[in-house]
Amino acid sequence: MVLDNCEHLLEQVSRVVSQIVSDAPGVRVLATSQEPLHIEHEQVFRLDPLAVPLGDEAATALSFGAIQLFVARAKAADPKFSFDARSATHVVDICRRLDGIPLAIELAAARVSLLGAVGLRQRLDERMKLLAGGPRTALPRHQTLHAALQWSYGLLTTAEQAVFDRLGVFMGTFSLEAAQRVASDENLDDWAVLDQLASLVDKSLVIVEGSGIPRYRLLESSRAFALERLANAGALEATRRRHAEAMIASLTGIDHFEEPLARTRRIALELDNVRAAASWAIGPTGDRKIAIDLAAATDMLWDARGFNDEGARLYRDIEPWVDQSGAPPTAARLMFFGGDFRKPAPPNIPAQTSINSGARICSHKPPHDN
Repeated sequence: MVLDNCEHLLEQVSRVVSQIVSDAPGVRVLATSQEPLHIEHEQVFRLDPLAVPLGDEAATALSFGAIQLFVARAKAADPKFSFDARSATHVVDICRRLDGIPLAIELAAARVSLLGAVGLRQRLDERMKLLAGGPRTALPRHQTLHAALQWSYGLLTTAEQAVFDRLGVFMGTFSLEAAQRVASDENLDDWAVLDQLASLVDKSLVIVEGSGIPRYRLLESSRAFALERLANAGALEATRRRHAEAMIASLTGIDHFEEPLARTRRIALELDNVRAAASWAIGPTGDRKIAIDLAAATDMLWDARGFNDEGARLYRDIEPWVDQSGAPPTAARLMFFGGDFRKPAPPNIPAQTSINSGARICSHKPPHDN
């Protein structure tokens, strides 16, 4: 027996399936849903997004599911579309930025006839407006990416929605501790955030990565939706501030017995988040003190990742703001950190760091592919 799209009727489906399995042991039930039924004897199979190639060579890229789907839908929309060496770079990047989600890829490919692969790639930062126009016969939630995300979001509790929205400020992966710092408030303590994060993982709205100590991330389309929600609620800047403060705490650490090599490996994972935090802190809506504290905390990060030139540019950006009013430990760290950077930038290095916090659902069945 196949039961499709169970996520909005979980309690009812769980009771029915439990009764069927109990009264008819020979019956096997295949249920598709964005989260498990959580019943006895259930075995969960998580359906991953379509595979995306690491390289952009046209010949090898076509062996990956995401590229095959994009090319098939693009040719259906525009028979003149050609996947060759010139278009491969753009198509692979589009599928990669869409995280291999079938619905998002289909909606993107349908725009090729209007924008071309290059124009489509250039406009992906506006994906919520761009990825629309699905088949008229499809369910409303399959006609636009925004509607698909809204469908999944609407199934969340108020607490789950709050945590999901706030996690949108993270770039790439993030730690549990950083998530708790950013997502907690007077109504949600650290343990409540942990519970909501577990629920979001269960619903495949947050992805778990790595072995040992796991890290978490939102898919790019989910992240764009969360940032839009924060902006609409007037909470984006406050959440970005908390994110920057969380990065300072993560870089400085509180474990005085942490081995230097272990700390280097740990903070190296925060590069994308530090870039996003620095971009906000030195920007027009940022905070100079946080920018100074953040720069002082990055003393080991740039060496760990081999980006000393980027560290030099950040130091030059905040150096004019440093004065005697700052905390002595911070000033000392900055003097040490900036010692190697007190020289003009080489001619081939831009004066400003190219940092941005631009936007980047999968499940037992992908939420965009109900």
